[in-house]
Amino acid sequence: MGDQFAGAVGLGCIQHGQSICMHGTGSFIDQIVSESVPSFDHQLESTLAMVARRQQSQSHYSVETFVPTTGSALNWVCEKLHWFDSPEQISELAMQAQDAGGVSFIPALTGLRVPSLQPQARASLNGISISTTRPQIAYAILEGIANSVAGCLRANQSATGLTAQQLVVGGGMSNSDALLQIQADISGIPVLRMSETARASLRGAAFLAGSNGLLWDSLESACETLTVAKRFIPSISEAERNQRLLLWNSRLQLEIDYTAIKAIAC
Repeated sequence: MGDQFAGAVGLGCIQHGQSICMHGTGSFIDQIVSESVPSFDHQLESTLAMVARRQQSQSHYSVETFVPTTGSALNWVCEKLHWFDSPEQISELAMQAQDAGGVSFIPALTGLRVPSLQPQARASLNGISISTTRPQIAYAILEGIANSVAGCLRANQSATGLTAQQLVVGGGMSNSDALLQIQADISGIPVLRMSETARASLRGAAFLAGSNGLLWDSLESACETLTVAKRFIPSISEAERNQRLLLWNSRLQLEIDYTAIKAIAC
């Protein structure tokens, strides 16, 4: 099993339409689709069709979009820029802010994948004024990751025509309450952190190995043993969500336009 797909099984994402985000150095967002190869508009260049798992000679597919630098972006601002002591401190400070105060962080340290492939794009932090606080910058960093994940969700939904009802998360950054609450607010859907996410990939492999009668009668029975550790519910209005999305898209477009200008200049 590949890491994120074993993790998907280990976090209970095995049904048609379910969405999962596995956070690591990057964040991988998958939506389970069907038992046949998904067909979608290949102009959606950032979205990939993948085999999520193969069981009893039957392949189960998903679509996947990812953000290359999320966890590594947190490490970068801590270790290279020394703005914060640790990723945990970023989360702690972000909890002290109500919002980012108009600041936006685009975590494109190795380019953009969503809304389109822009390998020459670069990370940016903008919207700073003399009144900007350190907690607001921390919030903006997490909000940039949340916006990038939400963009991947939208890309997957465009490819499949399926609307995500909730997002299950795993991996190291899923331990951040601040990030997951911002994710719920930005995405407009509940975000679920399952119990013992650190062992999700190992548990998924065990579920697959033991679900043919050895330990469980089915994969569904194995997944019924899972529990939700914490559920994060959207806490902002639709109007505020749309306003934040508008600001994010405008800042993202600035980077895309600047990348195009650099290409012409070269």
